[in-house]
Amino acid sequence: MSENKQKTPQSESMSGNQFPDAAQVRKNKITMLLLFSLFVAPILFAVYIFNTNSADDYATKNRGNLIRPAIELKNIELTYFENNKLYTLAAQEHQWLMVFIGAGECDDRCKRQLVVMRQTRLAQGGEFTRVNRLYVMLDKQSDKFMKEVKAYHPDMDIVTGTEQQLINLTEQFKLADKIQPGKSNRIYIVDPIGNLMMYYELEAKAADIAKDLARLLKVSQMG
Repeated sequence: MSENKQKTPQSESMSGNQFPDAAQVRKNKITMLLLFSLFVAPILFAVYIFNTNSADDYATKNRGNLIRPAIELKNIELTYFENNKLYTLAAQEHQWLMVFIGAGECDDRCKRQLVVMRQTRLAQGGEFTRVNRLYVMLDKQSDKFMKEVKAYHPDMDIVTGTEQQLINLTEQFKLADKIQPGKSNRIYIVDPIGNLMMYYELEAKAADIAKDLARLLKVSQMG
């Protein structure tokens, strides 16, 4: 005699098709599109705006230099100068980032750029918390200088790293002109999803950078 075995829901699930049906696939696609719209699309739209001519007050002519295509920064790991704790670029996601990379003792040009970054950030008013500043030191500074920097820029992240960590960073910040980042005196802009997308030369005015940044904050929902 053969026994009739009743199928449990678990056995029916295991004996059935293991792949999601068409409705589930469509649902997954819709979910991914929504996530893209919420988190990635605004950043891409902000970059697009900067690639188009505009007659309004935030036109970018003679201001920032766009990096086309933007450079996706990967595996940036450094250490905070003050306490040697780990700094990762990934932890800065959802924030706009202004970066200055300096070599040796910070001269007048370096000091000028650090002040420009501070003024640019403060010029954003109530939006200033959406912007972080990063000073990357390619070699050790004097204790006297570091005390001076922290006194004038108490909320700026100051980092350094091993030789390999710094090479990894500078290679990714090296642009088509091949100028070494530590010698360029440039201010770099990194978007909230980790793309290096713009830079400013030493001659750039704080007011112009502030206008560009205000426009990015306005058209982007991230940061």
